[in-house]
Amino acid sequence: MVTEFLPPVSWARTHNGIICAMGHHVMEGRWLRDNRFLDDYARFWFKGAGAKHNMLYTCWPAFSLAERARVTGDRSALEELLDPLVAYMDRWDKLYGRTPPGHGPEYRLAFTHDSREGSEISCGGHGLRPLINSAIWGEATTLAGVARALSRAETAEHCEKTAALYGKSIMDILWNKERQSFTVFSTNGIHQSVRELHGFMPWYVKMPLKGYEAAWEPLMDEKNGFFGKFGLTVPERCAPGFALDYTGHDCKWNGPSWPFATAFTLSALANAFHAGYELPVTKADYVKALHQYAAQHVRKTEQGATVCWIDENLNPDTGEWLAREIIIRQKRGPRERGKDYNHSTYCDLVIAGLVGLVPQDGNTLVVDPLFPQEWEYLGLENVRYRGHDVSVRWDRTGDRYGKKGFMVFVDGKPAARTRFPARLDITLPSLK
Repeated sequence: MVTEFLPPVSWARTHNGIICAMGHHVMEGRWLRDNRFLDDYARFWFKGAGAKHNMLYTCWPAFSLAERARVTGDRSALEELLDPLVAYMDRWDKLYGRTPPGHGPEYRLAFTHDSREGSEISCGGHGLRPLINSAIWGEATTLAGVARALSRAETAEHCEKTAALYGKSIMDILWNKERQSFTVFSTNGIHQSVRELHGFMPWYVKMPLKGYEAAWEPLMDEKNGFFGKFGLTVPERCAPGFALDYTGHDCKWNGPSWPFATAFTLSALANAFHAGYELPVTKADYVKALHQYAAQHVRKTEQGATVCWIDENLNPDTGEWLAREIIIRQKRGPRERGKDYNHSTYCDLVIAGLVGLVPQDGNTLVVDPLFPQEWEYLGLENVRYRGHDVSVRWDRTGDRYGKKGFMVFVDGKPAARTRFPARLDITLPSLK
């Protein structure tokens, strides 16, 4: 079992389980050497006690499990859960899917309250939101591939039809041409003008997005965009309703920086670079935002000490954990409810993003680094990938590892080397 909160919370269910961040849990845990933990976790939600609670929040289980299978080389859990995962996708479509206002039956999008994405009090509000619809497209596309591989033609065709319907609708309707972003489309037929980090979700699930690169323009804009002194804001700073206040509800997505959203945004950005898109931001911006995100993971104690910390949401202007402070000021508890808040990723952003281990189908290893060659050195040692131990090293001068250059080792043996950090495609040796 992987939990979001350590202390029990009233909106959780069996074993304090909350499915909202399952996608992040699997993406982070895909680098574990022992597959049993996430195998059991997936079964809990789709075959076990969690199955009766798995509709409480939006999630992308099949997509994340497929990305995990690319790391481990083991698709057994994904194949075992094919039918309940298809049923899960279909329930979202049946309960929340609808023909968007002003459009015909060739379009379909899912409606959700922002809180069902874990995004309470958002500036974008309720409606046909980019996150849930991108998640459904990602689920449908993934499950179609799994079904094809298992010669389940009817299931594959059903999922492909769902993916095509939602994909066309996301591109044609959720894309806001005026704001150059994927934004919320309200049920009254009005396109919201608010740009939110949720608009990057199509890049996270790897939709084909040639021609949509302008969406990244506001990411590093400190005046009106998303980049704050201490973190990425969920809505752009110029959004109507943007606020950083300490009254009312503590979980607010109308201004604070949320690790949950920062994590999927940085994964989406890494995906875009690895796919070769020419973006209005740079790889240096990814490194800058990741460095900022890493620096969030602390708290100043009342005694003035700096301790490691991860909580719910952050004031992007001061670095203070905002939800925690609201709870303290309102004198309600538990005071440390959000301590060790497991609602995001970190290791995955370093391994797959910064260092650039890009998991593939088949017996191929791609290393496509985002870090700059100006760094003196970098080392990632003994990452388990498809039954092999992979190490990546960069040594600008040769003083750190005894040899200049960018080097990849598989099972302790040199596999590839370039003078500077660059993409490397490596065929893995056969396992004995």
